[in-house]
Amino acid sequence: VNQVMSLYDAIGTVIPISMLPSEITEKLHKDNTDMLFITFYGSTSSEETIDAVKEIRNISEEKIKLGGMSSMVLDTMELSNKEILIYIVIAVILCIVVLELSLNSYMVPIFLLLNIGCAIMYNLGTNIFLGEISYITKALVAVLQLGVTTDFSIFLYHSYESKKKIYKTKEEAMKEAIKETFTSGSSLTTVAGFLVLCTMKLTLGRDLGIVMAKGVILGVISVLTLFPSLLLVFDSLIEKTKHKSLNLKFERLNKFIVKHHVSLFIIFLVVSIPAYLGYKNVEVYYKMDSSLPATLESISTNTELKEKFNIVSPEIILVDTSLKNDDVTKMLDEIKNVDGID
Repeated sequence: VNQVMSLYDAIGTVIPISMLPSEITEKLHKDNTDMLFITFYGSTSSEETIDAVKEIRNISEEKIKLGGMSSMVLDTMELSNKEILIYIVIAVILCIVVLELSLNSYMVPIFLLLNIGCAIMYNLGTNIFLGEISYITKALVAVLQLGVTTDFSIFLYHSYESKKKIYKTKEEAMKEAIKETFTSGSSLTTVAGFLVLCTMKLTLGRDLGIVMAKGVILGVISVLTLFPSLLLVFDSLIEKTKHKSLNLKFERLNKFIVKHHVSLFIIFLVVSIPAYLGYKNVEVYYKMDSSLPATLESISTNTELKEKFNIVSPEIILVDTSLKNDDVTKMLDEIKNVDGID
C-alpha cells in the first residue's frame, strides 16, 4: 500500500491532477475519495492474497477501505469462523431438548451427544490427509454431521432397550442391538448421497462430499463402538435417571392414512402441479454480496464504489504490448460505444 501511495503521489507531482482530463479524474477522485487499483499475483481466494488483504487492512489504519472479491472472501471467512461456535451451541441445545422429551433417560442424550462430538472431532482431525478444506465445508460439517448421525444413535439405544427385555444380560442385549443397527443399511445410503456431490464440476461439492461421507462413516463406527461402551459402563446411572418419555403413537392418523390412501395419493398429484410451477418461477441469485451483512467492510466499500464512482461490475482488459497504438485507440472507441459500459 505504501508503494502504491508513493506512486500515486509521484504521479500527482510530475503531472498535476488539475491538468489531467476531467473524464479521468472524476473516475479516480470524488468527494475527497481517491480510488486505487491493487492487483495480486495470486488467485482471488489464495492464502497469499487473503494474507495480503489482511496486511493492507492492518497497516492502512482504517484510512483505506478495501472492496473487491478478495476482501469479500476474507469477510465471509471471518464471519463464518466467528459464528461456527454459536450455531453449534444452538444445535446442541435444541437436540438436548428434543432428545430429553423423546428418550426415557435424562443421561442418554448427554452420552449420545458426547459420542457424536467425538465423531465430529475425528472427522475434522482426519481432514489433515486432504491437505486443506473449504471454509464453507468447515462451517457446515459439524451441524450436518450432528443432524445425519443422531438417528443411528437413537436406533441403537431403542434396539438395546428392547433387547434387554429378551436377553438375560445387558452385554447380550447390546450384541444384538449392535448387529441390528449395523445391518440396517441406512448409513450406506447417506454415504452414497454425499459421495454423489463429488461428481460436481464445482470443487466445493467434492470437498463437502468427501468430508461428509467420511463423517458419516466415522459417526457409524463411533455409534457401534464408543456409544455402546458408554451405555454399558453407565447403565446403572441411566436406569436411575429414567423418566416417562413423550410417546406419540398417532393411532388415529395411521388409521386415517390407511383408510384414505387413494384420496391422499390423488391430493398428492394435484398439489404437485402448483408446487412444480412455483419451483419453476423461483428466481436464483448468484451474488455472494446479497447474502452478506451490509456492515461488512467489503460490502460497504462496494456500495460506496457504486454510489460515488458508478462502479457496479469492474472488468480489466489486458492487451499485448505488440498491439499498435492506433489499434488500441480504435478498440477503446468501440468499447465506449457499447451500451452499459463506462
